[in-house]
Order: sequence, then structure tokens, then C-alpha cells
Amino acid sequence: MDKEDYNESVNAERDWLLEMIIKITESSNMELGITIHAHGFLVSGIIVNSEGYFDRLGQIFDKGLGGDKERVAVAFKGMGESIGKKSKDSDVRNFLHLKDAKYFHSSGKPIPNSQTILWRGRINEISGFSLGTLNASFE
Repeated sequence: MDKEDYNESVNAERDWLLEMIIKITESSNMELGITIHAHGFLVSGIIVNSEGYFDRLGQIFDKGLGGDKERVAVAFKGMGESIGKKSKDSDVRNFLHLKDAKYFHSSGKPIPNSQTILWRGRINEISGFSLGTLNASFE
């Protein structure tokens, strides 16, 4: 990376390294632990590709809905497959998807404290990250 490229990447609104990590997970079934900082919160979880995220989202709706729930789950799964295919063909990433996610309060306690959640956030809203997840006991 030459000096111009470095300066451009330092001043960029988008983190090229985070986008590269997400692109790697999008193009494979690899899951990776990450902790991000966004708007004063730490969020820690496992990066999943778009297909995995929307499949899990459909399962959540499937559990919570009566009647036509199968159709809703299938719709989310199809949405994930479509977005996943487009993501594999593009160099630009706009969202980060996490499973088994937890927010962490400044006290160090996770929110919610008894379960994990699916999380989706805009990449350009993330101010920092570290690889690996934070661990906290659910008390």
C-alpha cells in the first residue's frame, strides 16, 4: 500500500479491512467472532453471511407466527439467498450480520442478560472492532 492509498484509507468513512473480513465470510460458510463499537455500545457476536442471517430471521418469525408461518420463513430464506448471491458478486458491503450477539453495558454486563440475539448493523456506523467475542456469564 503506497502513501496515497494509506492516507485515503485512513480518511475513508468505510473501513476497508472490516469490509474485507465481511466479504470473506459472505463468500464462504465461515463464521468469525467479532466485537464492534457503534454509537457507544459494544456488540459482540459471530459474523454470519447474509444467507445465514436471513435463514435464522425466518426461523424466528416461524416460531412467533401462527397460520402462514411456513410461507414467511421461506420468503426470508429466499431473500437471504438473493442478497447472498448479490453480495458475492460485489466488492461493497453495507451491513454486518451477527448471530449469538450481545450488547454490553459499560458495567460489563451483557444486554439482554439471559439470551443472545440476531444483530444487523450498517458498516459505516461502526467506529471500531476487534476479532473475538466478549464472554460474560448470564446471571
